[in-house]
Amino acid sequence: MTTIAFDTHRFIGTLRSAGIEEKHATAFSTAFFDAQRELESSAKDDEVDLKTEIGAVRKKTDELGTRIGAVETRINALETRMGAVEMKIDKMEMKIEAFRHEIRAEIGALNSKIESLRWMLLLIAIILVAPSVRGLLGF
Repeated sequence: MTTIAFDTHRFIGTLRSAGIEEKHATAFSTAFFDAQRELESSAKDDEVDLKTEIGAVRKKTDELGTRIGAVETRINALETRMGAVEMKIDKMEMKIEAFRHEIRAEIGALNSKIESLRWMLLLIAIILVAPSVRGLLGF
């Protein structure tokens, strides 16, 4: 903070030219100078306090920046892990879908075999039953 230059003689002279007695002008000058000096001292103390507080805020801001950086690093690591898990899930879903297709194909093949066996059993039944029916009918 800059100190304001105060010319006490000029101040007293200004008051004297305005018709104020010298002892009153001197008292005003002394009181004004003391008030100015106290104000400057108080302002300097405030400036020191502000600089200290600004330093503390900067330190906390730096600490928060460091913590935020650490959190961002952890988030990035989690996102990477999630990406790997999602890829594994996608692979498993593809395997499950392939397995479903295989099962459907197997079921289709079994249904075809069952249908063939039905026809064969029907044919065997006809072959075995036909002579008995012929005998009953007298053919």
